[in-house]
Amino acid sequence: MPSKLDNTILYVLYEQRVFSSMGAIKITDIPLGTSSATMHRRLKLLCEAGLVSKGLTERNANTYYITPKGTNFYKESLGDEFDEGI
Repeated sequence: MPSKLDNTILYVLYEQRVFSSMGAIKITDIPLGTSSATMHRRLKLLCEAGLVSKGLTERNANTYYITPKGTNFYKESLGDEFDEGI
């Protein structure tokens, strides 16, 4: 079950419109104020769940983007709030 941090990661990827491997972003571009080790761990779990996927490598860093499954999960987790545009 995704955590609040996982939902926040999905929020950032969705709001920044990171929907493909070409536009994927590095962990350092997800400004959540948490350690890189925690971000790596959470992104690994999100990838395993199919909510996020690895994009193209930028220099020596992995990049990530939200998948269609992740987009649907994010929208469903917001429920009525998403429909109202909050």
